[in-house]
Amino acid sequence: MKNKNSATLILGLVSTFMASHGYAHHVSSGDLPISFMGGLLSGLAHPVIGIDHLAFLVLMGAAAAFTPRPLITPLVFVISTVIGCLIVAAGIAIPMVEIIVTLSVLVGGIMVLSGRRYVSAIYLGLFLFAGVFHGAAYGAQIIGAQTQPLLAYLIGFACIQYGISVGVSIFMSRASVSSVVPSVQSRLAGAVAAGIGVALLIEHIESALVL
Repeated sequence: MKNKNSATLILGLVSTFMASHGYAHHVSSGDLPISFMGGLLSGLAHPVIGIDHLAFLVLMGAAAAFTPRPLITPLVFVISTVIGCLIVAAGIAIPMVEIIVTLSVLVGGIMVLSGRRYVSAIYLGLFLFAGVFHGAAYGAQIIGAQTQPLLAYLIGFACIQYGISVGVSIFMSRASVSSVVPSVQSRLAGAVAAGIGVALLIEHIESALVL
């Protein structure tokens, strides 16, 4: 029963916002935040309403649970998202953002689904690289904002990302405390995220072909 409930929680966490994918990256109807509170709320919402970002956060938490430093691993990703956001907000273009974000979800999902214990450096490399592109996607929504809402936006998405990933990591660690291999729950999260990655990749390919 415990495993069933845990699996249900992971599925719900990853897929609850699938229906909102059409609204992803359009926080506050796409209006640019003009106040500290507006920037904070926008930053808190963006990683949650974007199914690609949310799926990667769940994956990161699942992977971090089986690394020696489960609290540091997500922090590397969060810092790199801040860097990516600032690069784009400064007017520097980063190419292929949406494709790389989608591929990060797909690759991360496959890695977690495999059930293998990869060395921490591999996960850190993936999170560091992917974080810049996830951050660039966040930054595209804040271009032109004043310093105060921009700072609040950074604080918002940094806090929500770290909170979600660490929460998942703690949950996974407790669920697998008596196991010597990655739990069924983490592999389930990997399977769902990999499926999301495939679906989004097909969507990108179809859009390119139509254009």
